[in-house]
Amino acid sequence: MKTRVHITIDTECREQRVTADGQFLPAAGYDSRVWGRFGGNGAGLGIPLIMDTLERHGLRGVFFVDPFGAHSFGKSGLQEVCGHILARGHDVQLHAHPRQRVADWKTRGVEPLPDRMWEYTRDEQRDLLGEGIELLVEAGVPRADVVAFRAGHFAANDDTLAAMADVGLRISSNYNRCYRERECRLSPPDRPRALYRAGSGVWELPISNIRNGGGFRHLQITALSLDEITRYLDLAQQGGVSDVVIVTHSFEQFYLESVDPPRGRINAINASRLNGVAAWLAERGDRFHVSVMPELARTLARDDAARSGASAEFIPELPPALRWRRQFEQLLKRADGSLPVRRWIYFSRSRIPHSWRASFRR
Repeated sequence: MKTRVHITIDTECREQRVTADGQFLPAAGYDSRVWGRFGGNGAGLGIPLIMDTLERHGLRGVFFVDPFGAHSFGKSGLQEVCGHILARGHDVQLHAHPRQRVADWKTRGVEPLPDRMWEYTRDEQRDLLGEGIELLVEAGVPRADVVAFRAGHFAANDDTLAAMADVGLRISSNYNRCYRERECRLSPPDRPRALYRAGSGVWELPISNIRNGGGFRHLQITALSLDEITRYLDLAQQGGVSDVVIVTHSFEQFYLESVDPPRGRINAINASRLNGVAAWLAERGDRFHVSVMPELARTLARDDAARSGASAEFIPELPPALRWRRQFEQLLKRADGSLPVRRWIYFSRSRIPHSWRASFRR
């Protein structure tokens, strides 16, 4: 049995923020947070680089696009993003960061809007989801193809599922063991599974996790090493796991150094990981199928065998040596400003394509 793999990309702008140490971060719109457009970096280090990577290996991604930033950064910007993703054959689904409806809240001197879906009532969530769908459709996304939803911060609750059913969204991808004690407030399933029918008849496609010491860590490009992700995939397929969900963001492949003037450079380790995962999956097409949400929705609607065959949740404890390698890589990312670090990354076994070489010199 082939394991379905869903490569999901949360695609979003950034509202004004104040960090724990009092640092003010300005709002970052489509150019600097989604496209990664900086001088000398060609089409961009954000979603264009991600799509280049996936397409190089014949794969498609699921771009969970937050439409609420259009209120602050312009509907034309949202239309450009959605149009480009669709024109290249990838999938657009609904994401939600309601706070971005008023991204410049601090400049205006107002309180920021709630950003977690569970901070809203069921009716309010239904209205937000309906508005989000309308914005995506206005931006050129076919309504029939909008079938899935992911809340910002994975911050969904059972009211979210009911609201999804109200507006005709059939697939939730929010249940995340790594976030269960922090943000995700969905009721856990009676029998944890890799894909299951949750409340209100909505299908839940959980985020894949590993055990990490005493807790969990999800399959996010910036959070796990290439070796950890591919080891998980290998073990999951051998164990008959039906679905695996990998997460990344439109901004994970670059460092945003300045919004004005726009300045940024490639995050070489994250870019290398994404390229390595894509290459690894492409070489194993006999064992894995990289899927998009409309395809999954059609399968669930017509195929009883596919519905009943969804496997148990799979959360392995990987060898400690892999965790130590990842911790070393994470330290390198924090120190990624020196040429020796970038040379080490470039000449690693999951090397970055030569077409990105110019980004190392920025």
